[in-house]
Amino acid sequence: MHVTGAIVSFSKTLLLISLLLLPCFSWAGRGFDAPPKAKVEWVTPDAKTEGMQLQVRKFTVLNMSMDDVLTFYREEWEGEFAEVDMQPWKMIGTKQGKEYWNVQVQPRAGGGAWGYLGVSDLPELLEKGRKLGGRKGKGFPQMAGSTVVNDNRYKDVGKKSRTIMLQNKFSVVSNVAYYRNHYANNGWHTAMDRSSQLNGGHVLYLSKGSESLGMTFSRSDGKTSVVANEVVHGY
Repeated sequence: MHVTGAIVSFSKTLLLISLLLLPCFSWAGRGFDAPPKAKVEWVTPDAKTEGMQLQVRKFTVLNMSMDDVLTFYREEWEGEFAEVDMQPWKMIGTKQGKEYWNVQVQPRAGGGAWGYLGVSDLPELLEKGRKLGGRKGKGFPQMAGSTVVNDNRYKDVGKKSRTIMLQNKFSVVSNVAYYRNHYANNGWHTAMDRSSQLNGGHVLYLSKGSESLGMTFSRSDGKTSVVANEVVHGY
């Protein structure tokens, strides 16, 4: 895979999981320095997505503009980086040994900049001849013709979780009925089953023993998007 293609694929992954906060990790990526004086927090210290091991940190810096941040990494990675625009983001990434380091940045309202710092084992994955996303959606029920957009797995103390996003051409009502019936027929309890009058969306929350499943359904551009968050406790 060309390095520019790797940046685009990796950055799309960051955008999809950036709201999931986890406190601990087991995959020991080396990581790299944040911009000077930046405030940094974990987004996901240990995730598996598209076949990659992945770490993501969020950073906020008040004394540097977006261009200053890009310049900082151009100098840090002189001669060993590639850049891509994906508005409103700008990305810069570099291959370092068996790891891929990626910075995703945009201007901050009120001044400064913010973004994400990502580390993955993408180079090692590609060297072994493995392709991204080969097993997305395995084991998750889907209506015919559904496309799995993303399938991410996470580990935390005492639990493991999985977030899946898929799309199809069926209505929100049809999708809700499909999943409601599927899980009811498999012994799941429905804790929440609610539609929104504002945007036509729907929320389902189900549980079964140590497992829980939250699902959101929304409609846009002739497609229904389904986002499911599975959690299994006791690990």
